[in-house]
Amino acid sequence: MKILYLITALSAGGAEVSIVDLSRAMHKRHKIRAVYFRADHTYLETLRESGVDVLFMPFVRNKLIRIFVILNCIRKMVRTERFDVVHTHLPLADFIGRTACMFMKNVKIFSTIHGCDEWKQRQTPKIVITKLYNRLSVNHFPRVRLIAVSKSVKEYIKKWEHIRGDKIDVVYNFIDFNNPVKTAADFTPVFPRPEYFVAVTVARLYPGKGHEYIFKAMKRLDTPEFSRLRLVVVGDGECRGEFEEQVKQLGLYEKVVFTGRCDNVYDYLKNADLFILASESEGQSIAALEAFFCGTPALVSDIDANAELIHGSEKDNGVMFHSGDMEDLAEKIGDIYNNKYDIKRLAENAKEFSEYFSVERYIENLEGIY
Repeated sequence: MKILYLITALSAGGAEVSIVDLSRAMHKRHKIRAVYFRADHTYLETLRESGVDVLFMPFVRNKLIRIFVILNCIRKMVRTERFDVVHTHLPLADFIGRTACMFMKNVKIFSTIHGCDEWKQRQTPKIVITKLYNRLSVNHFPRVRLIAVSKSVKEYIKKWEHIRGDKIDVVYNFIDFNNPVKTAADFTPVFPRPEYFVAVTVARLYPGKGHEYIFKAMKRLDTPEFSRLRLVVVGDGECRGEFEEQVKQLGLYEKVVFTGRCDNVYDYLKNADLFILASESEGQSIAALEAFFCGTPALVSDIDANAELIHGSEKDNGVMFHSGDMEDLAEKIGDIYNNKYDIKRLAENAKEFSEYFSVERYIENLEGIY
């Protein structure tokens, strides 16, 4: 099968990590090409080193002629090289892929929806037009379908974009248990255990990921009783400077460390006593799945997507706090710190649950949909 993956950019985010891991996995079984449009090349070399054919088509905002050039290039590429599937990720790529190919007879078009984007609830003219285009292009073209990364994402786009439920398949994200770049032979812990109780959060430093709640909870726990508590913040993004300043203002600069973007995320998770995810919105958190796999107890906000992961297991596999409630978050961190939960059992159950999210199962599901 010949598959063309389109994504807006190759920046450091959950959707981008997904497409990189997916392309690498599918490359072993199918003819794959990945195309991206915005000049963020974070994962370009990772894809190329895996043998994936990668092409950059620079998109220039507000340049109408450039949009037509890209659409024509994609259409010509699909026709002449006879791609069977065009699979898009993120809004710009969704628009380009569908517009270029939905009138072509011999290609199937899929768009993965990675999250419950808050902007879809707004009613500005641009957003109304975007949602109308999505509704018409998905509901009324038989070869166009959506793939939601969780049931909560499916329900969200049904509600806010009025996409028919029979046009949406749910395929949960996967994690590559044997990904060699997730660990590093020369890894040195930021805070050694058991001298410290180490909490780690892994997320883009971006609004809505809840970092500010974690910092305020850490300040609330900045007492002699919790003197061993430390926090490692893994990830990068536009809010890094703001968050570092917030930590400094809270007087926590000796207890909170920012690592920046790291490929070897498994090292940080395995060297932690607790994983915290405080997001106010998620499609499905790959970081939470990776924490499960690493046997790191997880404390997550009680949004729908996280609740699917915690309640999706037949056994207790994590702890939830009220989203946006700093006091509840601090209380739960303190309870875990003081061994008020059976942490070993939670971690074992989470590890077992993570096996469902294997790359083999994901590819089998995706190939069935293709």
